[in-house]
Amino acid sequence: MKISRVSVHRYCLPLRATWQTAAGGLCERQGWLLRLATNHNAFGYGDCAVLPSSGTESATAAQGALRALLPRLLGRSAQDALATLECADHCVTPAARCAVESALLDLLAQEAGLPLATYLCDPRPAAMPPGPPPAVRLNAALGGLGLSRDEEILAACSEGFQVLKFKLGVTAIEHEIDRLRQIAALLPSGVALRLDANRAWRFDDALRFLHACADLPVEMIEEPLTAPDLAQLQRLQAGTSISIGLDESTAHFSLATLLQRRTVLGVCAINEGAGAR
Repeated sequence: MKISRVSVHRYCLPLRATWQTAAGGLCERQGWLLRLATNHNAFGYGDCAVLPSSGTESATAAQGALRALLPRLLGRSAQDALATLECADHCVTPAARCAVESALLDLLAQEAGLPLATYLCDPRPAAMPPGPPPAVRLNAALGGLGLSRDEEILAACSEGFQVLKFKLGVTAIEHEIDRLRQIAALLPSGVALRLDANRAWRFDDALRFLHACADLPVEMIEEPLTAPDLAQLQRLQAGTSISIGLDESTAHFSLATLLQRRTVLGVCAINEGAGAR
């Protein structure tokens, strides 16, 4: 199965409301949708969703990287193209690399007859269990905690979302803890919270927040520290059952170092595509 065609569709999507984070406000998302087609009429898809405030390259740099990368894929198998991509150094354009890598992995998963999530865990075809694939728990991304409304939270729960995600670090920690407690009281049994501070806090503030939320249904908090340091992050993780994740800070550490610490830190995708509503 060889890659025979590539196509790129640029998008610019205005948001219904400003997406407020500790790094500032966002009114639109822009990027490129990538499609790789093979001579066997299979299609692999990837999304280059640039977000410079969260550690990706600029739109101009991403566009240049896609123009350089995509012609090299033609005539190659997905496996060969992925190996070539892994040997190259594209750390300066992570969003473009993510789009290409996602599309190639999509093709490889189809070739193996596996859902992509299963393929990423174990690419062997025998790894697919009989019956339907396991359900995936998507989070409802509900924006800034301070702007959240009870009716929106209850609506997401009624729609079947079992995880709710909020942005933190915009108002005082005490106010955000109080609001989280109000939200926790609304949640049906089994609904969890994922939080993202976008590097808003000093170590002492992050520690205070984690201790205050110890009894709340919080699964994970991303990027709690203003100046991410692995030793400090490990100290935070050692004192809480809440998983600590890195997102935009991954660009500051080597992959080998992060993987060595994977039992301590969760590493999130650089593009926030883990859930949507």
